[in-house]
Amino acid sequence: MIDQWLNETIESYFQGGPERRIFLFFDPAGDYSRIIDHLSGNFDVLKDDDGLLKIKYHIEFEAPDKNFVIYLPFSKDSNKISYLKEYLYTGKVFSDTIYAFLKNRKVKFPTEKAKIAEIKKNLPQLALDSIGKAEEYWDSIIGTISELILPDFREKLLQFFEYPTETYQVLQSENKTDAFQKKMASEYGFKNNIEEPDNYRNNFFSQLCFTEVYNTLKKPSSFPFKEFISNEDKIDNNIKLIKDIRSHNRYQQIYYDLIFQIEKNYDIKTFAKSHSLNPDIETFKMFDLEALRELNDQAQKCEKKKDFITLISKNAELINKKSIGFWGKEGDIREWSQLSTLSSLMTLIEDFNQEIQNINDEQILIKRYCEKYFEIDQLYRKYITDSNEIEDSLEDIYFWIEKLYVDYLDKLNSLFSEKIFKKEKWELEGLLFQGNFFKSLDLKNNSKTGVIIVDGLRYELGKEIDKRISNEFNVDIKPMYAQIPTDTVVGMASMLSPEKYELDCDASGILISSNGVPLNNKAQRINYLKSKIEKISDYNIQDFNEMNSKEIQKIKNPILLFADYPDTLLESGRINYIQFISKSLTNIIKGIKRLAKADFKVIYIVSDHGFLAFKDKEYKFKIETKSDFIKDSRRFACGENIAAESLVEFNIPNMKKSLFFPRSIYYFKHNSFLHGGISIQETIIPCIKITIKKEAVKKVDIQVEMEKGISNRIFEVIIKPKWTDFGGNPRTVEIAAYHNEDLISSRPAVEIDSKEEAVMVRILPTKYIPQSEKIKIIIKDQETKETLFEKEVEALVPFEQDI
Repeated sequence: MIDQWLNETIESYFQGGPERRIFLFFDPAGDYSRIIDHLSGNFDVLKDDDGLLKIKYHIEFEAPDKNFVIYLPFSKDSNKISYLKEYLYTGKVFSDTIYAFLKNRKVKFPTEKAKIAEIKKNLPQLALDSIGKAEEYWDSIIGTISELILPDFREKLLQFFEYPTETYQVLQSENKTDAFQKKMASEYGFKNNIEEPDNYRNNFFSQLCFTEVYNTLKKPSSFPFKEFISNEDKIDNNIKLIKDIRSHNRYQQIYYDLIFQIEKNYDIKTFAKSHSLNPDIETFKMFDLEALRELNDQAQKCEKKKDFITLISKNAELINKKSIGFWGKEGDIREWSQLSTLSSLMTLIEDFNQEIQNINDEQILIKRYCEKYFEIDQLYRKYITDSNEIEDSLEDIYFWIEKLYVDYLDKLNSLFSEKIFKKEKWELEGLLFQGNFFKSLDLKNNSKTGVIIVDGLRYELGKEIDKRISNEFNVDIKPMYAQIPTDTVVGMASMLSPEKYELDCDASGILISSNGVPLNNKAQRINYLKSKIEKISDYNIQDFNEMNSKEIQKIKNPILLFADYPDTLLESGRINYIQFISKSLTNIIKGIKRLAKADFKVIYIVSDHGFLAFKDKEYKFKIETKSDFIKDSRRFACGENIAAESLVEFNIPNMKKSLFFPRSIYYFKHNSFLHGGISIQETIIPCIKITIKKEAVKKVDIQVEMEKGISNRIFEVIIKPKWTDFGGNPRTVEIAAYHNEDLISSRPAVEIDSKEEAVMVRILPTKYIPQSEKIKIIIKDQETKETLFEKEVEALVPFEQDI
């Protein structure tokens, strides 16, 4: 409103005649500093930023026919007026304070001196807020004197949620309890006895919560908690406040505690059952729990995969909103994140099922897998990882997910193996071949080359590495096909491009040699390679990562780094250990960075084979008669007298005995973790070439502040970046707490830019931690998974399980 009144004052002056061109706007107190830019009309506004002489030249010579308002942040008696002094006599002088100006506009201020003093302090902000509003704005503001007596009302209100008794005492000491109550009534329609601060706070919070649910449900007449609903005209204010409280890290603990009290005191559960699948209710935790129970119950009733797909599709909005809603986002109900993963997985599988009907060529199949459908395997791995960290409340949903995933694997690899078995030889046109890898490298002329050889790196894991390092490096990832059988001995020897090689098998497994030189173990293969390339260094990647940077810098020849994960990991724990794969990739990424830091110009990542990982709970793909060959986890048989009813003979050059493979994803004894066979997941591996970007992204350097011990389930971690050159691209870090290597907290993430960030971490209610036990706090870069901070603190109190 004030902008309109000022415009009227200015325009009325200019309308007095053509000689009236200059309006001097003096503002020594800066009351109008944020308002002046909102003025507009038949005039230009000039400020003293560029000097008064320039202003004078502009109005006299450059625009002699225009009207000007000249904003001057000093008094009319100041000697700063200099070049514009003549306009004190020929122009209009305006020097009213905001208070005086508004009073002249008939705004009715109170007469008490104390109240006037409070009003004057806040008038610049109130005047700014009046812009765009009607004249009634000032009537309502001045009419509600508590707004002016209690300018920090919102701050006091939020303090009341945290410390009701202490805040009440402060209000009493300042003689503002009456103003506070009036403001509560005018803003939120809440009237209660403030002399009992705890009850006052609890009853108000109940009003906020029930009002939000009532409004979300479109104000049903049968709402059972109507006594808590605010007045109709105050509903929006109530909803805004409860959302603000819920979204602020500072008030999360009090929100949890007060919600728990309401759910304890009132039968929210019964009411939630009737509305559990409403995607918009975020207020109470009980609604989310009932929604999960209802989804799982409905999954149990599904008779066909189509029924289950329809169920998840119909509730896609619910799953999406809950996964980013309060209870899902804060990690309190992690099942929502899991369901979001599964929903994405199912969408991709449905896309695949539609597309495969039009694919009749293994090259197109591989191309589409590498472009899009590898994500199905990534999402399945994420599902397995997350399901090991949450309670088993989605058992019936998981049942259908396993069926859908295995069905996808079967369709994909039935077509793939069918096309391969029709070939006369193992060759995939248009793809890099593992057996040509070292042959294609010119290591003699490119000495600063690093090669990381990973045991069991299937294509989707290569894509994860790509995603995690592409912000810092140039990454070129291409599919490569591995030699069959996809076994470690075969793959590791094959990539060396051995001359005149021969293969055989005995009770120990596959045997391979080159010109009579055995290549059956790591030492033999390294010796063979060194016979071809004299100067080459080799290390286990864990040992390499512990080396001094100066030692690495001194190495002037090619380096081989060997990583025995994921293969060793999955051989020991099978699919149950798939959750640790992402962590094992961190060693590889660390190795890449150490090579790059030591000025290795090109780094390659290659593998011996991929793998299949799935749960065939119905043993649909198990071959009952086990062939006489070495490991149960291998999907091939080698020998002379093999019962081949369920197998296909498919030989490779220089193999002395016959090779037999199951079709599709069939296996001999154990499902869970498999390789050796002919499937896309086993045979298609990544070949990754990495070069350094000219301007590599710096590692996030942070300073962390937190208490030395933890005494509350929600605790604060303050993160301060030590450098501010983020180039407009903030980095996201994730904070988590562990006890005995077990994740015990939510995993909040925060964007780090130039300013300090306070993050609230919550120890999950299902976790028990004895007093005095150590809790490890880890902060990681979410993109690179690099650990930025690690510290052990003490549990100052025992944390009991909330069952």
